[in-house]
Amino acid sequence: MPALQDARVRPHRQVQVIVALALVLATGALAATADPPRVGAEQLRAWSEADPVHQRGLATVDGVEIGADEVLAKLFSTHTELVYAALESTVRAQVLQLEAERLGVVVDVASLELEVGRVLKTQQDRFAFEAGPDQDFERYVANRYRITPEAYRSVIRREVLEQMLLVRTVRYASRQNERMVCRVIVVKEKEKADELAEKLAEGANFARLAEQNSIDRSAVRGGLLAPVARSSGEPLLVGASALEAGAHAPVEPLTNDGVTLFRLLKVERHLPADPRPYAEQRAELEAELEERPVEAIELAEWDRTMRGRHSIEVKLAKP
Repeated sequence: MPALQDARVRPHRQVQVIVALALVLATGALAATADPPRVGAEQLRAWSEADPVHQRGLATVDGVEIGADEVLAKLFSTHTELVYAALESTVRAQVLQLEAERLGVVVDVASLELEVGRVLKTQQDRFAFEAGPDQDFERYVANRYRITPEAYRSVIRREVLEQMLLVRTVRYASRQNERMVCRVIVVKEKEKADELAEKLAEGANFARLAEQNSIDRSAVRGGLLAPVARSSGEPLLVGASALEAGAHAPVEPLTNDGVTLFRLLKVERHLPADPRPYAEQRAELEAELEERPVEAIELAEWDRTMRGRHSIEVKLAKP
């Protein structure tokens, strides 16, 4: 399954309240103490099935419709990597629907609509920059995709809901387990790794050495990684589960695509499992996601867990 880029949702409170009020007026009066409307896996599934792009053929010849299946068959031989990535994404979306439903993960409608508006605004601004401010974005969408602006917004809404459910499901599932917070340093040469290990043994600051020497993306945070389960199978964290808080792991070689790198690791602290239902954790989780979005290492761990939990068979050979 593909890696997830760090994602952040930054709702503006005043706009969120206005959107929520509009939803209340549109759907009828609600009691003052009622929870705000929310959507989850069931709505994502319904929107996916009703996707206007999937409800029509892509072209016709003398009235005979050409659908996505015919186009996909052509792509198999010419763009296999693209098709495989799309397949992995679709498999993940199916697993996500099952897991979000099982865990009771939902998204506030007001937050969803706010994020949909932000995504569309970003697209419109990019379009205006590239095509010119005098060009009409809605007309471009209608000509390119042959759908109305409302239908296009529905497509974006489904994609945004999927992303919002994903980050919440991944983070909530992680919080169900006892976790560890680690720092890492990754370098290209064994000699450099041994040199840094000696400095650490002499009392050097791990975070500072990570900032100065590590080639991992976590270097900007002093090598700090997102919390992951102590039982994690993440290759970057080999040997970490047996360490106490504050302990260092020895230099560990990491091989990926034929390239060998070298890792140093420190366990900062352990976090207890939080078995509370999602509804009871929602506020804390939303604040946590605002401060620290889901990272690729968390998604990779979730993917591994899902392969063990669900029967997944990918019949297309990986390119």
